[in-house]
Amino acid sequence: MKMLKRTKKTAIVLSNIGLIYTNIKDYRNALKFYSHALDIAEEEEDTESLLITNINIGLTHSQLGNFDEALKFLYDAIDIASKTNDRKRASIALDHIADTNIKLKKYDEAFRLYEQSREIKQELGDRRGLVKIFSTIGNLQLIENNLTESRLNLEKALELASELGIKKSIHELHKMLSEVYERINNTEKALYHLKLAYTREMELLKEESELRAKNISTQLEIEQAQKEAEIQRLKNIELAQALEDVKKLNVNLKDLNDEKNEFMAIAVHDLKNPLQNILSTARLIKRSDDLPKIELDEFTANIISQTNRMFNIIKKLLDHNAIDQGEIKIKNSVFDINSLCSELIQNFRDDAENKKLTLQFNPYPGDMFIETDKDILYEILQNLVSNAIKFSPENREINVNIGESENKIKIEVTDQGPGFSEEDKKKMFNKFARLSAKPTGNEHSTGLGLSIVKKLCEMIDANLKLESNPGEGAKFIIYLTKSL
Repeated sequence: MKMLKRTKKTAIVLSNIGLIYTNIKDYRNALKFYSHALDIAEEEEDTESLLITNINIGLTHSQLGNFDEALKFLYDAIDIASKTNDRKRASIALDHIADTNIKLKKYDEAFRLYEQSREIKQELGDRRGLVKIFSTIGNLQLIENNLTESRLNLEKALELASELGIKKSIHELHKMLSEVYERINNTEKALYHLKLAYTREMELLKEESELRAKNISTQLEIEQAQKEAEIQRLKNIELAQALEDVKKLNVNLKDLNDEKNEFMAIAVHDLKNPLQNILSTARLIKRSDDLPKIELDEFTANIISQTNRMFNIIKKLLDHNAIDQGEIKIKNSVFDINSLCSELIQNFRDDAENKKLTLQFNPYPGDMFIETDKDILYEILQNLVSNAIKFSPENREINVNIGESENKIKIEVTDQGPGFSEEDKKKMFNKFARLSAKPTGNEHSTGLGLSIVKKLCEMIDANLKLESNPGEGAKFIIYLTKSL
């Protein structure tokens, strides 16, 4: 509410929202809106809104039991009404001050104030207001056992209420008159008024039941009033930007939720098969007491292979999450790129040979030093070579070449696999991307490898490019700055 444009219209809207909260007995929220409306009314020098809002705040404080605060705002309203000669609202303020004095058990002061209010209401011809005055005075006199005066005032109130058709007041007045006549031992009239009170009560209960079914209209009023306030608020550029930020946040939250669901689906689906293989192999070993060593070695190798497969799946998922969370820190060092790539190639020899692939390394002629994060660069190259092996058919060649281009170090990973279609190129670096090509040796793919490569390249300021056509293999090129 702080950023709302301060206009008389805004003050009225806020005050109306406060009234709605008052009607549903949510007094604390009502006070928030009344207080802001009062600030605007004071700034705009809107005496009518000031008067009304002071009365509303005073009444709300009285409902909350803050009687001193209630009287302060109500007497402020009296002062404003006196200056503007607003007799009607002056009498309303007097009524609320008198009501508050009753709660404080200051009956004499309440009588005096009600009498002042009665004179104003009679002068203005406010018959509905007189019903309340005569009714309240009569009830006070009943409490003090002044039965004659109580009966006279209650009968005046009942006559007016009947003429005006104020059902709730008629019901309450019949109840009070029944008690008056009971106290003066007039049983006949006490019973007469009691029966009428009961009849009116049944009518009121029926109407209240119907009103409960329409309570949604009150909620709609709240929403409409808040919508009006929102329209005013959105005219402020800063809040309009805030709304845009919320929209973006909602989109991000949806993306995160989709990613979480995808993450869980991959974890459940991709871990299921290797776990099933391990379980089946373990059961075979358990059922066979005297397996030949060669078969036992094969089963053990299968368990190790499936365990490594699960480890790699989990590692990919955790690596990607660590990158997104900013948990990976850059640790630069100077090292020979030939040495790093030679180690990488050696680690992939067995995987390549198992698929009858030739893994060829063409180092830079001479020393070639680079300053960057060695572990991150190794992870990038490891993902690229692993993908090349995974998607290459048997009896093909994979090349890792190191060279120079325009004062940059150039690392190329080239395969003779299926290549990438134009559609694949659009989404290849997305998380959990499912591309048209499939692993050629029943290997597993999370769809995260290239996404990890792209993010890691960005972290070390490496430029990543792809040259590929469908059916013609792929060449990934990494450009890095030389060490000085």
